[in-house]
Amino acid sequence: LDFAKDADVIKLTDEEAEWLFQIEPSVAFSDPKQVHEKFPGAKAVLITSGENGVSYSMLGQEGSVPAFKVDVVETTGAGDAFTAGFLHGVL
Repeated sequence: LDFAKDADVIKLTDEEAEWLFQIEPSVAFSDPKQVHEKFPGAKAVLITSGENGVSYSMLGQEGSVPAFKVDVVETTGAGDAFTAGFLHGVL
């Protein structure tokens, strides 16, 4: 993961946080700062959790945004689409 140390934005699922850092998914989602501490140079860390939405630790602020309620047909690419939308909004 050394290559990610220079990233400005880190986006992980709550399950990826568990696989990579042994941080329980519910803890990673409720306290994204614990994941952010693994990437001290990052400006933003986003933790997605499917139907729970996203939590973030960004520029000294933390919070969460609930997911929209939709009739799910297929989830393939959902994380990619979310990340693209986030980056488009930031840039």
